[in-house]
Amino acid sequence: MVARCALATGLMLVAACAPAWAAAPEPRTAQPVSPKGPDELWQPMTEAMQRLDLTDLQCHILAQVFHQYTHETSRPAADLPLAVTVEPAVPGGLYVLGPGGDLPVRLAVKVRAAGFPSAVQLRYSVQDFYGRKVAGGALPRVFPDASGAATADLTVGEATVFGYYHVLVTATAEGASVTGARGFAVVHPPTREADAGSGLGLVVPDGTNPAGIVPVASRLGARQLAFTWKTGGDALEAVRAAGLVPVPIVPMTIPQRRPEPAVFASTTAEALAPLAETAPAWHLGREPVLPDDDLAGAAASYRHTVAQVIEAVRPTGAALWVGTTPEILADVLTEGPVLAGAEGVTLYTDAGADEPSLRSGAYQRTVDFGVQMARRMGVKRAAVVTAADEPGAASPQQRAWKLVTRQVMAMAMGAETVFFAWDRGLPAPLPSAAAYAWMAHLIGRARYEGDAWADVPLLHGHVFSAPDCCVAVVWSWVGKDGGECDRGVLVFGNGLGLQAVDVVGHPVGIWKGERLIVPFSEAPVYLVSAELSAREMRDRLRQAQAVGVAPASVHVESIIRGQMPGKVRVTLCVQSHRPTRLTGRAGLLLPEGWTARDSKRQFDLQPGEAKEVSFDCDVADDQGPGPHTVEAVLSLDEEFVRHVQPVWVAQAPRRTVEVGYGLADWQGIAPVVVASADGTARAEVRTAWDRDHFYFSAAIARDRATFRAGQFAFEGDAIQLAWGDEGRADDDFGHPARGWALPGGAFRDTDHLLALVFTSEGPQVLRLRGPHIALRAHVPGNQDPWYGPVDGAQLDVARDREAGQTLVEAAIPWSALAPLAGKQDAIFRFGFRIGNGDGPPMTWSRAASVPAFLANPSSFLPLSEPSLPCQTWWGLVGEARR
Repeated sequence: MVARCALATGLMLVAACAPAWAAAPEPRTAQPVSPKGPDELWQPMTEAMQRLDLTDLQCHILAQVFHQYTHETSRPAADLPLAVTVEPAVPGGLYVLGPGGDLPVRLAVKVRAAGFPSAVQLRYSVQDFYGRKVAGGALPRVFPDASGAATADLTVGEATVFGYYHVLVTATAEGASVTGARGFAVVHPPTREADAGSGLGLVVPDGTNPAGIVPVASRLGARQLAFTWKTGGDALEAVRAAGLVPVPIVPMTIPQRRPEPAVFASTTAEALAPLAETAPAWHLGREPVLPDDDLAGAAASYRHTVAQVIEAVRPTGAALWVGTTPEILADVLTEGPVLAGAEGVTLYTDAGADEPSLRSGAYQRTVDFGVQMARRMGVKRAAVVTAADEPGAASPQQRAWKLVTRQVMAMAMGAETVFFAWDRGLPAPLPSAAAYAWMAHLIGRARYEGDAWADVPLLHGHVFSAPDCCVAVVWSWVGKDGGECDRGVLVFGNGLGLQAVDVVGHPVGIWKGERLIVPFSEAPVYLVSAELSAREMRDRLRQAQAVGVAPASVHVESIIRGQMPGKVRVTLCVQSHRPTRLTGRAGLLLPEGWTARDSKRQFDLQPGEAKEVSFDCDVADDQGPGPHTVEAVLSLDEEFVRHVQPVWVAQAPRRTVEVGYGLADWQGIAPVVVASADGTARAEVRTAWDRDHFYFSAAIARDRATFRAGQFAFEGDAIQLAWGDEGRADDDFGHPARGWALPGGAFRDTDHLLALVFTSEGPQVLRLRGPHIALRAHVPGNQDPWYGPVDGAQLDVARDREAGQTLVEAAIPWSALAPLAGKQDAIFRFGFRIGNGDGPPMTWSRAASVPAFLANPSSFLPLSEPSLPCQTWWGLVGEARR
C-alpha cells in the first residue's frame, strides 16, 4: 500500500510511433513546447533570471507548467456513413493505480459504419495533460457486422502513472475518415474510511441518481457526497457502503403562498425524523434564487420558512445546515434570529471574478464575508460549494488551476468542508478531474495551517499538515492587467526535503546543488515534505526568492490641482509583491508642459505594503483636466517596473449651483469624459462644491431619451456616487487596517453609496450604503433604516432633444456625507458609475485607468456586481473661472 502522501508520479513515458500507414492518417496530436532558447521561453528574460544560469532544457521543463492546450474533441461528420466512439471500461474513466487496480488501461473503440465496407482501419494517439504525445499506433482492422457495428479493444500500457490522458482514434474506410476522442485519468486507490471531518466533497447534480456517482466520487478521492434527498434511506446507505460520508440535501423552494411555510416545515421534519442520525449533516436546500416578481413577499416568506423548518427539525436530532449564497445570507437571512438552531451554513459561490486568474480577490472576499456574516449571526460552522463553471478559463489547464486555487482559498477563509459542484458532464473525465483527484490525495484530510505570505496580497503559500507529510500550495498572481501573470520561478536556497509537483502530479522542480527552483505563476505548484513541520515549511517559503516576478506594481492613483494656479500633485500607488523589505525610487515621465519639482522620490516598502508616493508638479495654465499620459517608473533592488497610464485631473472647484437650470451654472468648469466600453454612450461629468453641498452633473449622450429603471435602485440607468473618508481603514466587521481591494492595500471600501434614479414618483436620491453598516444590498421587505431618500438632496433630470443629451444634476448636502465636509483643499476618495440600461456602463474607473482587476466592482463588494467602490482621490479646490 503506497503511503497517502507518497509522490507516486515517475517520469512520463513517451512511446515510439508505430509504422506509418498511408491509408489511415494518424490523429493530430499536440507536441511538447519545443526546447527553444531561454530568451524565447521567458519573456522578458530579466537579469535576475539570467543569473540563475538555466540551461535550455531546464527552461523548457519549467515553462511546460504554463503551457495551455485545448484537447481535440470528437469530430462526427453528419454527411459521412462512419462514426467512432471511445468508451472507458471503468466508472467515469478513472483507472486506479496499485495492486488490485485497473491497469493496464483498457478502452473500447466502437465503430458504426453504413454501406458494409470491407474493413475499417483504426489509428490512435494518446496525449497527456499538456497535449504531449504519450503513445500512438495502429489497431487491427475491424469488419462491421450486418448492422454496421464493430468493436476493437485499445490497451494503453504507457499510462502507468497518475495523470490525465486524452485518446484520439481515427477511423478510415473507403475514403471517409472520422475521429473520436475520450479522456481518462489514472488515480490513486480510493479510501474506505468515512471521515466526516474531511475538507473535500462533491455535490451531485440535481436530478442525478447518487448511486451512479458513488464509484466516481470514491475514485476521485472525495470523502463526502452531497445529493438531493427525496425520501427513504436507500441513497444514504449506498453512499455509506462505499466509505463516503452522505450529506443529504433537503429540497427547498422559495414558497410564497403555496405551500404554507408551516406545512412545509412539518412535512420536512416528519420525513426526516426516522433517518436523522444516519447522516452527520443535513443541508436545507441548494442555492436559493429569488424570483423577479413579488420580491418582497418571496424574501419575507423565505426567511419565515427557514426559521420554521429549523425549529421543526431541531427535535429530531438532525444537524441542519442552511444552503445559501453570501448575497442571500446578507440580504434575506439577517432579519431576526432566522438561523437560530442551525448547525452551519453552506455557501454556494460562483467563480467570483471576470479575470482568468481570480487575482482581484473578489472570490476570496465573498467567501470571507459569508463565513464572517454567519458567525455574526451565531452560526460557527460553514461549508462552501464551488461551481464547476469557470467562465474566465481559456483552456483545460487554466480551468484546473482555478479549481485548485478556489478550493484552497475557501479552506483558507475558514470553510470546514469545500464541495465541488460537478456539472452534468459527470462522470465524463475532464482534465479538472485529475487535478481534483491529486488535490484530494495530498490535502483531502490535511489540516490548514495558514498562508505563509498572508501579508503579500498577490502571493499565495497555503500550508497544510497531515500526520505523515506537510504540503504547501503556492502560486502568484503578480502581473499585468487582463490576467497576464508574470512567469517566474521560486528559488529555495535550501530545497532539501522538498518535492515539487504540478496540479496533476508531474515533477516540476529543477535542482542546482541544494537549491530547488520551481515555476511560479498562476499555475499552482505543490511542495511536499515528509520531513518538515508546518512551521518549517512556512519558514522555507518566507526565505525563498521570487525571480522573474515583478517586485512591485505601480499606477497613478490621482492627479489633484494644488492650492496655487499651475500646480498639481501626482500620487502614485506602489504595491509590494515581496515578503521582504524593499528599498526603491520612483520617477515620472510627464506630458509636455509638465515639470516635476523632484525628479525622483525614494521610499521603503514593508512586506506586502501599499504606499502612496506623491510628486508636486508645475503645469501650464492652459492645461485642461485631461486625458494626460503619465509614465511611472520604479527602481527596486536593481529591478525596474514601468507603467504607462492616461489620467485626468480630478477636482471639484468651489461654486454654488442651482439645480435644474441646465449647464449655465457650470460654465468654466472643465468636464472629465467617460464612455461605455462599446462606445454607444458618452458623458461629460462635472463636480463642484460649496460650504453646504457637493454638486454633480452628467451630460449623457446616447440614442434614447427615456430613463430605464431596474429591479433594484442601482440597476438600469441609475447613477451611483461613492465617497470614502481619507482616514478610514476599517472594514465592515470592524477589523482595522484591512483593505478590501487588496489585503493591506491602499484601496478601501466605500463609506457612502448613493443612487440617482428617476422613479414613478420623480427624480430621487437614494442612500444604498452608509459608514459601518453591514455589507449588504437592500432587498424590498427588509427593515433597513439606512436605506431610502437622502434628506435635503436635490436631483433634476432633463432631456435636450436638439443636442441628444440627458442632463442629470444633483446637490448632496455634506451633512449626508459625514465625516466629509466642504472645505477647500480637502481630499477624499470618490467614484461614479453611470448606468446604460442593459449595455456596459460609463465608469470613472475606466476613464481614470484604474487597473482592470481592481476596477471590477465585484472586486470590492462581493455581494453586488453593479455596486461601486471608491477608487481614486478627488480634491476640493478654489473658485473656477467662468
